[in-house]
Amino acid sequence: MRTITHPIWALAPLALMALGGCDAAKEGDGEGAEAPAAKGSDSSTGESASSSNVPMAETGWLTVSEDGAVFTTFLDAGGTYRDFRNGTPMQSGTWQRREDGRLCFVPEATDRVGGCWSTGELENDGTMRATDSEGRAIKLKRVTYLAPQATDADAEQSAQAAEES
Repeated sequence: MRTITHPIWALAPLALMALGGCDAAKEGDGEGAEAPAAKGSDSSTGESASSSNVPMAETGWLTVSEDGAVFTTFLDAGGTYRDFRNGTPMQSGTWQRREDGRLCFVPEATDRVGGCWSTGELENDGTMRATDSEGRAIKLKRVTYLAPQATDADAEQSAQAAEES
């Protein structure tokens, strides 16, 4: 398996700068919904799980490029993702697990290209292989999920809601 040298997914998201792929904005509801998992597999048994059985919401994934840069992607439950390069925010957007099993990303920034990735089985060591539409593959390592930090606007809304109740 070769490593991609340009930022990818942020899975590095699965691919920060994914080239090609599907247009997730045109397919599905764009809510970060995951297709129903296939029956007959339970990843809690310690066995490898099919990629369609791996819940992606509220997970974190890491990959390292050939130049040593560490890319981390956090997939939030609400259908948003956040990409980091060496701990510095790079981009964010929406993600969706399509019915065909591919993970598709649509960046918020219009100058970024989204894409879809096919994911392999989750191995016992917490790694998974992801392949883009052009056949480029990366190895992902599951890491601890970190929820997004509340913004000042979120805190204000919470305080206003508490006062109104």
